[in-house]
Amino acid sequence: MESLLDRKAEIFKALSHPVRLAIAEKLADRPRCVQEIAGWFGCTRTNVSKHLGILRQSGIVKDRKEGLKVYYSLNFECLEPFLKCLDGTLREETRNRYERWCCQNGASGRGAESSGKRKWTIQVLGTDCPDCLELENRAEKAALSAGLEFEIIKLGEMEDLLALGTAITPSLALEGEILFEGQVPSVDEIAAVFKKRASGFFGYEGSERKQEKAGDLMEGKMKILFLCTANSCRSQMAEGWARALKADSIEAWSAGTDPGEVNPMAVRVMKEAGVDISGQKSKHVESLMHVPFDVVITLCGDARDTCPVFPGDAKVVHRGFDDPARAEGSEEEILSFFRRVRDEIRDFVETLPASVVDE
Repeated sequence: MESLLDRKAEIFKALSHPVRLAIAEKLADRPRCVQEIAGWFGCTRTNVSKHLGILRQSGIVKDRKEGLKVYYSLNFECLEPFLKCLDGTLREETRNRYERWCCQNGASGRGAESSGKRKWTIQVLGTDCPDCLELENRAEKAALSAGLEFEIIKLGEMEDLLALGTAITPSLALEGEILFEGQVPSVDEIAAVFKKRASGFFGYEGSERKQEKAGDLMEGKMKILFLCTANSCRSQMAEGWARALKADSIEAWSAGTDPGEVNPMAVRVMKEAGVDISGQKSKHVESLMHVPFDVVITLCGDARDTCPVFPGDAKVVHRGFDDPARAEGSEEEILSFFRRVRDEIRDFVETLPASVVDE
């Protein structure tokens, strides 16, 4: 009979692979399906399934089937605080090592000039793949566009990636802080985040800057995120209306705190109104954390209560609407409920962006 120590050793052995450890950290947040997990690492579902099989066999994760999808979640409640504690300790250790390295190595990177201004260190995670090279190229252009003096460091070893808190490439970090994970954003998107980081917008804003922001929001297109729980009805309709009615002043996005699938009824009633949202997809709000939103509008109480803190200076506004997904009765009664909410959301979107800037 295996001893308690043998059982513990088995668990830590299962977690010893970087990919499996990264999966466990992601599952600490909420259950995930195989397709979503595979998307993080850019690998096949077969490869991810092998790692999940080892985690399941060791008892670290459990699974459940919903329709055609299999969802995985952590089986040990104590693992989440342990991983978070470990992550925080290692990040602090990494920051300290990084600061010592900066003190000992004054080497200039590309774009750095001796003008006395602060020099920013940009880390590109991943070295060989085409996407990694493209991300490096865009990061350099973005830094120049943002007016930064900078150096670019390319990291390819798994140990270096994990020290920054990810196993996913390509990714981009600034001063050791991950800004974009597993994606190659545009030069403009990267430059916008660089500018905000360099301007100190990642922390508390003074009252003077907050007053300036009200005027800034009206200049050019505003990036607005409509957020609800499932990203299936209300936020999808809001995104559709904003694209149809406010394309000249709003760049619209939608996401959910616990996304599902786009509700067919929402697609149907929006089509009745002449707006096609059949091509829109549900997505998790975490996948948009890199986007420099001007305003985040929560459309339900759950989203308001669980809305994450976005990097930068995004203004969060709440506008609650009834959830049509909970409508009951005959098909016509349910459709009537959807149409009412659809029209209420349209009326609200027509007031944008002025109504949220004035708050």
